[in-house]
Amino acid sequence: MFKTELHCHSKDISQCARVSYEEIIDKFTEAGYNTVVLANHFNTGTKDAHGAATWDEWIDKYVSGYKGLKECAKGKLNILLGMELRLDENCNDYLVFGVTEEFLRKYDNMLQLNAEGFHKIAEENGCLLVQAHPFRNGM
Repeated sequence: MFKTELHCHSKDISQCARVSYEEIIDKFTEAGYNTVVLANHFNTGTKDAHGAATWDEWIDKYVSGYKGLKECAKGKLNILLGMELRLDENCNDYLVFGVTEEFLRKYDNMLQLNAEGFHKIAEENGCLLVQAHPFRNGM
């Protein structure tokens, strides 16, 4: 039996988050979780808020959150890289599972794609795309 958190944000990347790596590890291990998917916000606004001038600088910053949480976990939890993606076309958010650093670096135009275009490259790369907040007004 596995207990998995699929939609976790950390304060180093996602502006809405208030918890540190240590707090994430403590809270989820205390609650009996085995795995946490770190699905920080991945969008133009978050990229710009971190002052990333290039795509590679943004990916470096983004994956530093995953690497930091994984290092902090010290094997107490399985830490997986995910993202909460918002494409430039609208304000829908999508959870993306199965992403890798290589995938993020390869598609430097992904934020400009529409949902159909992103879904195609996600499928081609073995990623799963799920709407993050389907019951929000206007989604």
